[in-house]
Amino acid sequence: MKKTFFSINKTIIATLLCFLMVSNVAFAVPLTDVTSSHWANDVVQNVVDKEIMAFYSDNSFKPNQEATKIEAIITLYNVALTEKLLTPEQGQQLGEKYAKKLEGLNIPKSIEPYGEVVYPALGYALENKIVVEDEVKYFVSKGIPTTVSKVEASVYYGKALNLYKKENLDKVITLSFKDAQDITLVSWKYVNLLIDYNVVSGKGDTNGNFNPKTILNRSVLAVFADGYDKAILSSPVTDIEPTIPDSAEDKGSSASDDSSTETSDRTVSGVITDVLSDLNFIEVKESNGKTETFSTKEAAIYANNVLVTADELKDNVNVVLTISDSKVTKINMSLSFDKAEGTFNSLSDYIGTTDRFRSIRVLKKSGGIEFKRVYEDTPVIIDGVKSTVDKIEANYAVTLYYDDYNAISIQAYSDHYEMMGMLKSDINIVSPTELQLTLEDGTTFTQKINTTVIFDSENKNLNRNDIVSVLLEYGQVKKITYKGQVRDVVGNINSILISQKPEIELLKANGEKEKFLMSSGYSVIGEDGKMLLDIYSLRLNQLATIHVGIGGVDKISLGTAVVKDGIDATVNSVISSSNLLIVTLSDGSSMTVALKAGSTISLGDYQAGDHIILDGTQLRQGLFEANSITKKIQ
Repeated sequence: MKKTFFSINKTIIATLLCFLMVSNVAFAVPLTDVTSSHWANDVVQNVVDKEIMAFYSDNSFKPNQEATKIEAIITLYNVALTEKLLTPEQGQQLGEKYAKKLEGLNIPKSIEPYGEVVYPALGYALENKIVVEDEVKYFVSKGIPTTVSKVEASVYYGKALNLYKKENLDKVITLSFKDAQDITLVSWKYVNLLIDYNVVSGKGDTNGNFNPKTILNRSVLAVFADGYDKAILSSPVTDIEPTIPDSAEDKGSSASDDSSTETSDRTVSGVITDVLSDLNFIEVKESNGKTETFSTKEAAIYANNVLVTADELKDNVNVVLTISDSKVTKINMSLSFDKAEGTFNSLSDYIGTTDRFRSIRVLKKSGGIEFKRVYEDTPVIIDGVKSTVDKIEANYAVTLYYDDYNAISIQAYSDHYEMMGMLKSDINIVSPTELQLTLEDGTTFTQKINTTVIFDSENKNLNRNDIVSVLLEYGQVKKITYKGQVRDVVGNINSILISQKPEIELLKANGEKEKFLMSSGYSVIGEDGKMLLDIYSLRLNQLATIHVGIGGVDKISLGTAVVKDGIDATVNSVISSSNLLIVTLSDGSSMTVALKAGSTISLGDYQAGDHIILDGTQLRQGLFEANSITKKIQ
C-alpha cells in the first residue's frame, strides 16, 4: 500500500515524540513539577539536560519519589556515557555479557523512565566492581526495584569516582558527623572521598548528622548525580577501558562462569598425573577420582615446605594445592631432597661458556666441603625472606637442599635474625630439648635446643600455642621470648586505627581496654557467619570476638562470642520466674546469666552469695548463656 505524504509525516512526528520522551534529548525541558522555586531546580535541570537522569512522559520529574538502587547505578552509567568514559556500544556489550546472570536474579531489563538501559548500566557496574553479584540480588524484591539509602548511594558513587581518580583510600579517616558510629567503616572511605570532591557535605544536616539510613528521593539523587558529574570533570581522569568480550561465545561463558565474588581459600589434595611445563599447568587426580587441570603460573611451589622451582614438579607425587580467588597460590609436594648443613664459604664466577650456573661452597657441620651448582632460578631464602645467592655472606648458616650436582633450594641465616611463631609443643625451660615453631606462613621450624638458650618468659614453662619470638644467630636458637598466647578475646569494638599496620581496641566486660595489631592475613566474619571484606566492614560498639594469632589478630567474629571457660562469679540474685541468675564478676561488674536451651541446670540449687564458675557463651556484653554452672567449695 502506497503511503501518503500526510501518513509519512505523521509517522515521523510520532517517532520523534517517542524519541523525545524516552531518550530525553539534551535541551532545557519544562518540567511540570520542578519549577524555578524548587530547591533542587538547578541540579535537576542540569542532570536532565545532560541525560544523566530521565523525566517521565508527562514531563514530570517526580522529585519526591523514592529513588532506587537500579536508578542510582543508571546515573553512574549515564555520567560515563555523557563524559565519554564509555561508549554506548561498550555499554551494550557489557549488558549482554552479564545478561544471563541478571536474568537469573530477576532483574528487569527496563525501568521507568529510563527504558532498556538497566542491563548495560548494571553490566558496567559489575565489570568495574562498583557492585558485586551478591548486592545485585537485593536490587529487586517481589518484582519491585528496592530503594537506595544515603550510605548505599555514597558507596556506589565513591567506588565509581575512585575508579577514575585512583585516590589512596587506605588512610586514617575521621568523620565529624554525630551519627558517624552508624556508618560502617567499609563506607567511611567512600563517604570521605565524596566529601573531598564536594559531592556531599562534611558537616551533615543542621544537627550535624549524616543520616546514613535515610532513603533518597529523586531530588537528592539528582544532587548526588550532579556532584558526581562535576567531580569527574574536576580534573583529568585516568583512562580506563572496561573489559569487553570479543565474541558472543565470550559473553556467554563470562556471564555464566564468573566467580569474582569468591574470596575464600580452599585446598585440593591429590596426585600429579601430568606436568605440562611448557604451558604452566599440572593435572591432578583427587581422592574422589576427579581429575582437574590447574595453572601453576602464580603459585609458590614447595617440596615438604622447602621452596623449589616448577622444574621439580613430577608425576605420581602427592600434592596439596591452595586456591584463592580461583587461582592456585601454593603447591606443596610430598617430595624430599638430600640436604647439607653448614656455613657459607664462597661462590664461584659463572662456569663454562653458557653462564648458566655457578658453584656454591659450603663447609659442612659434619666435616668436609659440599660443592653444588646454583642457577639463576634456584630459590634462596635468607632470614625467612626471598633473596639471591649473591646476598649470602661469609659464615652465614646454610642449609643446602640438592639433587645430584644441583642445588634445589638454599636457606641461609645471618648473624642476627628474629622470627615470630607459635609453639607446637611445650618447652620445659629448666631442661629444654627441642623447639617446634609454626611460622606465620604455615611452615614449621624445628631445632634441638638446650640450657644455653636464654628464656625471657613470665612463666616457668612455655606451653603449646604460646606465641614467642625466637632470636637466631647463624641459624642457632639463642633466645626465646614469650609474646602472648593464641587466644580469643571478647569485647566491644572501642576504636580502630586504619593505617599500614591496622590496630583494633576492645572494651572488655571487666572495663579494661586492650589494643591488638592486625595480622597481614586477617578475616572478618559477620553475625550471619559469612565472610566480610575487611576491617572497613566493622562499626564501633559492635560485640566482637577476636582471635589472636602469630602475627596479631587473624580473625574477627562479630556478634555471638566464643565459648569462654571458667568465669568466676558470685550469685547476686536468682530470678526463678525468668530462669535467670544475676551475678557479680570479680571486677565488680554485673552480668545476667541465662540457661542454654534444653539445659538440665536447676536454679533452685543456687542462692545469693554462692561462689560459682560459669562455662558457656557470652551473647553480648552483660549477657551470658551458661552451658554449666559449678559451685566453688569454700
